[in-house]
Amino acid sequence: MSAKDQNMKEKGIPLKLLILEDRAADAELMLHELRSAGYKPDWQRVETESDFREGLNDSLDLILADFNLPQFTGRQAIDILNQSDLNIPLIIITGTVEETALECLKQGAVDYLLKDRMGRLGPAVKKALEDKSIREDNKLAAEALRVSEERYRGVAETALTGLSIADPDEIITYSNPALADLLGFTNQELIGMPLSQIIDPAEYHRIQTETGKRKHGLSTQYETKMIRKDGELRTVIISASPLTGENGEYEGSQAVITDITERKQIEEKQRAIEDRYRAVVENSHNGILIVNEDYKFEYVNDPLCLILGRSHEEIIGHDFRKFLDEDSKKLVSDMYVRRRR
Repeated sequence: MSAKDQNMKEKGIPLKLLILEDRAADAELMLHELRSAGYKPDWQRVETESDFREGLNDSLDLILADFNLPQFTGRQAIDILNQSDLNIPLIIITGTVEETALECLKQGAVDYLLKDRMGRLGPAVKKALEDKSIREDNKLAAEALRVSEERYRGVAETALTGLSIADPDEIITYSNPALADLLGFTNQELIGMPLSQIIDPAEYHRIQTETGKRKHGLSTQYETKMIRKDGELRTVIISASPLTGENGEYEGSQAVITDITERKQIEEKQRAIEDRYRAVVENSHNGILIVNEDYKFEYVNDPLCLILGRSHEEIIGHDFRKFLDEDSKKLVSDMYVRRRR
C-alpha cells in the first residue's frame, strides 16, 4: 500500500459502511475513492441476502450496493432496508444506466453511480450523509409541529429549521420565526398567505402533486424553490406530512423546511470543476491511467486503450504489470516497495 493510501486510512471522517458486491476488486475501488474523498471507512463486504440481512444495523452510516449480483439484486436490498425501518442511505452501483436502476431511486435508493464514473462517489456520499442528517433533524423537528400541545410550542418557536402548517386549501395557518426569517416576511405576513405566493411558479405543479399525496395519507420529502419577499429564490427541502381529524379526514399538512441553497451552489461549482477535469482527461492525446496499490488498473482513457490495443473492459481490474516487459516489471516493483516504506 502506498504511503498516501496508508495516510488516508489513518486519517479522515469515520464512515461505517456495508458493501454489497461480489467482486473484491470493485469494492476496493469504492474504498479507494472514499479515502481519496477524505473518509475513513470501517467496512464489511457481503454478497448474499443472508449476509446482507445480518450486516444491517443502526450503527451503519451508508450502504453501497451493486445493482446486479448473481443471486441477489440491489432492488431486493432496498426492499429489505425499507422493511427494517433503518435510516441508512443506500447508493446503487451499476454498470449501465438502465430503467431498472432508475426504478431503484423511486424505490428508495438515494443515488446511483456508474462503475466507470466512480470519481463521483465521494460527492455522492457527502450528499447522502447530509440528506440523512436532514431527515434525522426533520424527524425531531416534526415533533415540534404538534403546536396544539403546549409542551411542543416552545420548541417550534425556537427551532432553527423552518416549520409551517397549511390548511386543506393550502393557506398557511402557522409559521415559526425560522421560516419567516428564511423568506424575509414577518410571521403575521405569512399567516393567511396562500402557498402559491411563496413557491416558484415553475415548481408549483410539484407542490400540488405532493399535496395530493398527503390527501391520501402519505408523507413526502422533496426539493423545490421558494420565493423570498425580495424576490430571491431559495432552494429548500420540504418534508411534509398530513394532518387528520378524529375521524381520519384530511385537515391540512405540516412541513419542515430546510434551506439548502448554499449547499446546491457548492455542488454545482464542484460539478463544473469535475466536468472540466474530465474533459481534459478524456480529450488528452496522451495515455492516462490510475493504478491501485494492488497493481490493478482503476482507470484508463481512450488513447491508452489504443496504445495497448485493448478495450476498457479488457484493461480495468487487471494487473498492469502483464503489459510490461521483464525489465520494466522489476523497475515498477522496486518503485512500489520504496513508496510503501
